Amino acid sequence: MKEMLGQNEEPIGDVEETPNFHEISEGRKELRKAIKELGDKGTVFEKNYKKPLAEANERASSFKVADFKDRENPDERDHGLKGAKEALRKQKTEYDEGVLEDLEDRAHIDYEAILQATPEVGEIQKVMEKISADKDFQMRRMFENSNSRTRESIKKRNEGVLKSISEEIHDGEEKLNKANPVVLRQAELIEYKENLAQSGHICITPSTEEDLMFIGKKMLSGEPMLLYGPTGTGKTSLAKYASEHFTGKRARVVACSNQTKESNIYGKTSVRPAGDSGAMETYVDYGPLIKAAQEGCPVVFDEFNTLDPGLLVVLKNVFATRIGDPLDVPGNGTIILQPGFQAIFTANLKSEKNPERQDITPEILREFDVNSRKVKYTPSDEAYDIILSRLLNKDGSLDMSYYDLNTTLPNLVKVMAEIQQSYTNETDKDVARRAGAMDASGKVYSLKKMVVTQGTIQKILSLWTVEKRMGEKKSFSEFLDQNFKSMLFKPLNIIDS
Repeated sequence: MKEMLGQNEEPIGDVEETPNFHEISEGRKELRKAIKELGDKGTVFEKNYKKPLAEANERASSFKVADFKDRENPDERDHGLKGAKEALRKQKTEYDEGVLEDLEDRAHIDYEAILQATPEVGEIQKVMEKISADKDFQMRRMFENSNSRTRESIKKRNEGVLKSISEEIHDGEEKLNKANPVVLRQAELIEYKENLAQSGHICITPSTEEDLMFIGKKMLSGEPMLLYGPTGTGKTSLAKYASEHFTGKRARVVACSNQTKESNIYGKTSVRPAGDSGAMETYVDYGPLIKAAQEGCPVVFDEFNTLDPGLLVVLKNVFATRIGDPLDVPGNGTIILQPGFQAIFTANLKSEKNPERQDITPEILREFDVNSRKVKYTPSDEAYDIILSRLLNKDGSLDMSYYDLNTTLPNLVKVMAEIQQSYTNETDKDVARRAGAMDASGKVYSLKKMVVTQGTIQKILSLWTVEKRMGEKKSFSEFLDQNFKSMLFKPLNIIDS
């Protein structure tokens, strides 16, 4: 038994004299997980996974119940059976923990109806899903290789995987370039609707994909990063989504404000009952930062520049620490940063609209250096597509007049963009002049408190859905006109640009 479960064996793929059941089980679990992520058995599978999986299965099949018998009592059949059951139960538990859950939620889309009407969409969608899965798979293998705990045999295999997967992505993109533009657009809108069904607010448009890839690549370096931009651009949502999407772990979040204390970040010493005796014991109730460091998951400091300046200085300790380094826990010793830890900071930079924000000092800004990105409002063409996807029925149809589709929606997107530009002091002077938002000296007035974002549009469209179900007779354009008037005629403050 001890020989069977030795602890100093080499991983799968290397020659070993005494097989290790635990190592083989773990290695096969990793292979199955990777193949499941891959999504098909194409070129990448044939080149990199088919042979290792066959070897792992063959080696696993060599274990027999008889091998688990007690050598001192060879006739005790039950002892061997119990030992084998225990080992297999352990293997099953480990395998079950490693199986990826199917994250696709298609409850809001009737694919059968869509494919019956337009079967070509199915082929395009398969290609799109394959590209998306390949990119995720590529990033996860890169994260796997950046982890110091990953075995060298896996890292070596991943080098070939990364090369093969890049070729697969290129081939898929070439297929989309040659696809029927009308069918491709239909597939994209359905894909956006599926994104919204899964997350509620994250839609993987081209600009969002660029933001996510930036975050993913910077996470590979393990260095702190800064996402900044105006209210409603989705900085925090992007950080949370990227954390779980790329690492498989939910990010810990520090909701920052000028009331945040050091204990809210690092934790504090507390007391709790010690067993049933009624006695009390002290323990350290760690905060989000330390929990993230222990668990090896990202931590998001949301609007971190609302913190007291003294706390910003304390956080410099985080900037100077890397994976494997000890991190000081004020008053409670140190902990070691585990692989997977990543500090992501979000901020609305201090301005006349955000006077409560603290100025980020040059020494703090230098810590981010090239690891910062401005998250902007969704471009108008993408905003139009997102709104359209929200309005799609389950079967891909659209209950909207030609006028609303070609006039009302484009005007809605235009108004949203102009409000965003006014809020961020980026209004074009010609537009401001026509709108009467410029004085005689050429100063442009801007909105101080009101901004329309995708979140605003989501609420408006949800209300539109409710009104339709209640049998309201007004048109979509009348509905929008009513809601925007109620927003615009609320007391609003404006300021000089």
